[in-house]
Amino acid sequence: MPSQSRSNRNTIPKSCAGVTTEEVDNLFALCHVKKVNMLTRIFKRIKRGPALIVTALTISFLLVLSISDHLQPAIIRQYESGNTGINISTVTVIPSKRTSNRNEMPKTCAVVTTDEIDKFFGKVKSNMDVWSFQEKVDCKMHNIDAHFTDRKRRRINLHCSSGIFGATYSETLNASDIFSSENGNPCLSTYIRTCCGSNRVPNVAHYVWYTRGKMSFIGFLSMLSVVRFVRPCVILIHGELPYGRYWDAITYFYPNFVHIKRDIPEDVFGTKIRLTCHSSDIMRIEALIEYGGIYLDMDMVLVRPIDLLMDFPFVLSKQSSTNLGSAFVMSERNATFLQLWMNEYRTDYQPDRYVYNAMKSSGKLAMMDEYKHLIHIEHDTLSRPNRMRNLAIHEIAKATYNWSHIYGMHTFIHIFHETVNETTIKTMNSTFGSICRHIFYGDKELCV
Repeated sequence: MPSQSRSNRNTIPKSCAGVTTEEVDNLFALCHVKKVNMLTRIFKRIKRGPALIVTALTISFLLVLSISDHLQPAIIRQYESGNTGINISTVTVIPSKRTSNRNEMPKTCAVVTTDEIDKFFGKVKSNMDVWSFQEKVDCKMHNIDAHFTDRKRRRINLHCSSGIFGATYSETLNASDIFSSENGNPCLSTYIRTCCGSNRVPNVAHYVWYTRGKMSFIGFLSMLSVVRFVRPCVILIHGELPYGRYWDAITYFYPNFVHIKRDIPEDVFGTKIRLTCHSSDIMRIEALIEYGGIYLDMDMVLVRPIDLLMDFPFVLSKQSSTNLGSAFVMSERNATFLQLWMNEYRTDYQPDRYVYNAMKSSGKLAMMDEYKHLIHIEHDTLSRPNRMRNLAIHEIAKATYNWSHIYGMHTFIHIFHETVNETTIKTMNSTFGSICRHIFYGDKELCV
């Protein structure tokens, strides 16, 4: 169960997207000042007992009036997208006209559903009670090239000025036409805090992409799994943008991509980076410090919702007896454990050791008594299945492994040299194959 110690996020339930209790408190405070001034004038005129009844009635009237100022029904406008692969509803909460704060702007937040994805790929209907894979099912072939080439898609645009706060949408034919932002852009930060959920961890996904290159099937599958099971309000791509048929497909189905333009780090606190993966390690920590959310490697996939983890301040998974995996990281914004982890790069960065700072130093911190309360560790549910090391998830002998309890899996695709695409996964008789079919076809069973 999630930790019961929660920080005060000053947020109201998700159904009232865009309005914080801090803003409501400010509105009440303004009204309160006006009512107190009025009451002061009344009491100056009241000297004797009979007038107390009038006073009580006056106070009651003013309290009702004050509350009514803030209980005006919100105006909800639904935005139905006719030709995008995913339904987007913009929920706009407009303050009452009687509000004292005349500078309050309407706040428009995008709400993501997966109806069109379910229609095209099929709903997820895997039978989690049977793991023998004796029968084969008819997997519908999804012709990605024919469906997504040269088709209009929606792209999100974020606004924090000109009387508008939140998301609007425009049409484009270019899959590289993505809303872009500098890292730390106050508008993006405010949008995430306002519109991306009321949990401790904001419902935002992060990926790091080093250089402009073609997206693989596994990269597509990772993002598809996040959209299917998490429905993030935005997905941030840090660095460059990918391209190719799979990128075209995912941007068609999911319009809420934001490109965070930034250079790949070349040093860590003055020490030159020798291994490229260490640049990614730094970028993911910096992204979560700035925004909070969920970081995934491009070969990390999810198989079910992760709601139960969203109220922990920081989440990593066990990779081995002493190491914590970093292919999946969940964190509230500027989590204390993130700060400690980053400080390890300042004081003990080892540029020649591949996994030391990313996995060993985080594991070392997590074992210290004074820091244990800052991190939640998942065992065998987010990195690799229990006792499956190296290429075990790709072996036929492990094909019937029951993975119904896991949240996701790091596929270690860089050490698997077989061709992986929407055709080959149909008959791939392994744990990896069943997970790929579960995400792509909605059914883990072998295909005809």
